[in-house]
Amino acid sequence: MKDLQHVSDHILCQRIQAGDSPAFDALYLRYYEKLYGYFWVRLRSVELSRDFVQDVYMRLWTNRKNLNPDKSIRAYLYTTAKSIVINHYEKKSVRERARTELMVVQTTTEISDIFDLEAHIAKLIRSLPEDCRHLFLLSRMEGLTYSEIAQRLSFSIKKVERLMSKSLKILRTEYEKLNT
Repeated sequence: MKDLQHVSDHILCQRIQAGDSPAFDALYLRYYEKLYGYFWVRLRSVELSRDFVQDVYMRLWTNRKNLNPDKSIRAYLYTTAKSIVINHYEKKSVRERARTELMVVQTTTEISDIFDLEAHIAKLIRSLPEDCRHLFLLSRMEGLTYSEIAQRLSFSIKKVERLMSKSLKILRTEYEKLNT
């Protein structure tokens, strides 16, 4: 490979086009650091920079038969590198937009589900017998204790407990019917 160190890009390109792997290795060593720097400045990622340099050389080797030795191989390498960076940012942008849209859809769906659930629970509460509904609302919505409810409604605490138990049983049964 030492004998290829001083060979021109034009000659290396001709030899690579013919499938000469030592010429490819020489070109690889000649431009690796420069391409790595090109990617690193744009991506600030060691891993991506290394991977993308490899992609440049993979494309070069894969398309070697289509190379034009009369054109600058350096320009070819940098044009390929630029294309890879653009594709990377386009894919990243698409992924970020998709992620944002998915989050909005999920949030909207969750909010919709919550509203549906709240509407259904309100309907279930309205369907309770009047005593049970009134007692349930005092307990769950106003936060009154059983003794405060008993005092307000002139009921015994036992009656409040019995009506609350009945209310919860009705709500539970009706809710389970919904989910089956």
